[in-house]
Amino acid sequence: MNILIMVSQLLLSLTILVFVHELGHFLAAKFFKTRVERFYLFFDFLFPMPHVLNFALWKKKIGETEYGFGWFPLGGYVSISGMVDETQDADSLPSEPQPWEYRSKRSWQKMIIILGGIIFNLIFAVMIFGALLKIYNKEYLPAKQLQKGGVIVSDAAKNLGFRNGDVILKVNGKIPERFDDLVPISILFGGEYEVSRIINGSETRSKVTIPSNFYKKFEKDLFYPFYHTVTVSNVISGSAADNAGLKVSDMILSANEIDITHFDLLRQILDSNKNKVIGIDVLRGKDTIALKATVGEKGKLGFNPGFKLAENTYKMKEYGVFQCFKYGASECAKLFTLQIVNVVKIFKGEINAKESVGGPIAIAKGFGVEWNWYRFWLFTAMISVGLAFANLLPIPGLDGGHAVIITIEAIIRKPINPKVLQTLQTIGTYLILALMVFVFYNDLTKK
Repeated sequence: MNILIMVSQLLLSLTILVFVHELGHFLAAKFFKTRVERFYLFFDFLFPMPHVLNFALWKKKIGETEYGFGWFPLGGYVSISGMVDETQDADSLPSEPQPWEYRSKRSWQKMIIILGGIIFNLIFAVMIFGALLKIYNKEYLPAKQLQKGGVIVSDAAKNLGFRNGDVILKVNGKIPERFDDLVPISILFGGEYEVSRIINGSETRSKVTIPSNFYKKFEKDLFYPFYHTVTVSNVISGSAADNAGLKVSDMILSANEIDITHFDLLRQILDSNKNKVIGIDVLRGKDTIALKATVGEKGKLGFNPGFKLAENTYKMKEYGVFQCFKYGASECAKLFTLQIVNVVKIFKGEINAKESVGGPIAIAKGFGVEWNWYRFWLFTAMISVGLAFANLLPIPGLDGGHAVIITIEAIIRKPINPKVLQTLQTIGTYLILALMVFVFYNDLTKK
């Protein structure tokens, strides 16, 4: 049953995203009066062999276009007149370009038709991120509220030059509006923070420079609101925390009778009580439970902390439609940029491709064994960005490969021979198949 739920979510997500992607191509083609022969959700053949096992589960011709559902449930396509792709080869093209054909259109029109699917996937992701924010996260923490105590910084942030209590004034010259804006996507490639900090009792403005290769050392959480509650997100088996009886989702109220208002305070208490037994009060559900724990020689208990905003300390602000759109665009840009960074790292050998690349099995596991609509749409948005990125790769057969061909034809000012295009399409298809085999094998063998 669990596997069925995961697979069902994956198939529904991919079905929606493939439809959105192909709709982008379809509408762009129609806008430029280009004939679309077929619009299929799933393949009606054994991909990538267009003449093997040709049958559809359902089809209906409306006007000049045949709409249908194929039987091969991984993908879909629009067959555009005059275009060499996985559905038609060079021999199927008329000897002379016809006005309604793709190959008779101008280069910029072809480019919009080709990139239409990618653009729609990105727009769709922005809409999902914005809608999730509006529905599930109705309020946000204004950055100005963080002037109350400043921020608590992670070890990575300390190494950059930040200090606990810093008030972030500007990020790359811009005043941050939300707490989440303290780490914008632009900072991955270097920049500068302007902060206000107290030194010897006086307020001083300082600047913290971020190196251009920061993306190599980037961690998601650099800053935390000064006032927050500390929760237990994971307990290491056999650790002091495990032996003491700490459970996942416990909220740590106090340690050694000191109220915990932020994680750094807890860390200070642990550091000053190495190899000693301390008392810890936790909130578990509605019950307050007193525990005893032995702090390790490194000042650790053996659990991963989680953080919840102390909303009674900060005044939240409700999201508006524009802010939701802005957030969605920001999340979309961040995910897209991080994928570029990961590909660069893979080619440089800085990260292992086997550990970084996930296929359908890994994605299905990400949806989880319970049908949670928030998680479903969040993962769908993430996959939509991934699908856009993957299609933009300059591989023959993908949208990015077609875009490269359009660019070359625009430069040389003449069309490339359809036979050459067919050969490139074949090469690209085998490259895509090889990649599919790799990701499936990687999913099956990954621990």
